[in-house]
Amino acid sequence: EDKPNLRKANLSRAFLSGADLRGAKFDDATSLATAALRGAAVWEVDFTNIPQILAHVEDIFGDVSVTLPNGITPDSDEWPPHWPKTELDWVDVDTRWRAWKATLPDGWDE
Repeated sequence: EDKPNLRKANLSRAFLSGADLRGAKFDDATSLATAALRGAAVWEVDFTNIPQILAHVEDIFGDVSVTLPNGITPDSDEWPPHWPKTELDWVDVDTRWRAWKATLPDGWDE
């Protein structure tokens, strides 16, 4: 299965709401400044050098397979409250992601 390569991508103003970004490759040249990511899922993604992701973590779903910048771990106060503090397998991520999306307000994907 191919994983999205978003290295050096300019995703400013991109509409990625609900996108499956599991396994996507990002780098410090990826621009997420004003991207719409609400409802998106990330899994096995390294955001160590992408501090701009922190503006989006409340809007996306992930787990401990995701490396957040600034040393944020599941034990940190900054860990997104809706992210499990354990690593999920592919099927569990899908199930939990869909359940979380169902809690989002109407119109989140417009």
